[in-house]
Amino acid sequence: MTRDPQTQAPAYLLEVSGVRKAFGPVVALKNAEFCLRRGSIHALCGGNGAGKSTFLSILMGFIQPDGGDIFINGQRCEFHHPREALNAGIAIVQQELSAIPDLTVAENIWLGREPRRLGFVDFATLNQRTTSLLKELDFKIDAREKNAQPERRRAATGRDRQSAVACQCRHHHHG
Repeated sequence: MTRDPQTQAPAYLLEVSGVRKAFGPVVALKNAEFCLRRGSIHALCGGNGAGKSTFLSILMGFIQPDGGDIFINGQRCEFHHPREALNAGIAIVQQELSAIPDLTVAENIWLGREPRRLGFVDFATLNQRTTSLLKELDFKIDAREKNAQPERRRAATGRDRQSAVACQCRHHHHG
């Protein structure tokens, strides 16, 4: 784990060091390294077979590495289940988005976890929570807006990507 030379605090929010994974004779990752500073945004790019999906699957706890270390805020972590990764604050927004066009931004973000009152979806609470979450993320999206219809998909991509980020952040939102 790398430390800031001045403060001795962990230098990175997320640090992955020497991660290895093989599937039989096929080496998918060989000493993978990745560092993420707080407040930064990263994209993971590479050609087919470069190990991107394997790396993300390890980070999310879907598969176990053969070796290496993962640190969050300087603490060594091992994730054996995606829930453990989510609880540690790790979430992944996939390249292909899967928002349901006929639902609102709020309905897509909380799909399957909608607040309920008397057995029915509590839309007032749903919209309030979503508005609070979007404000916290500084996203200029209306929680009640419908997701883009197929003919408008190209124009809505940025908003849909922000909705996908908000969907992952809902796990740690208390608004």
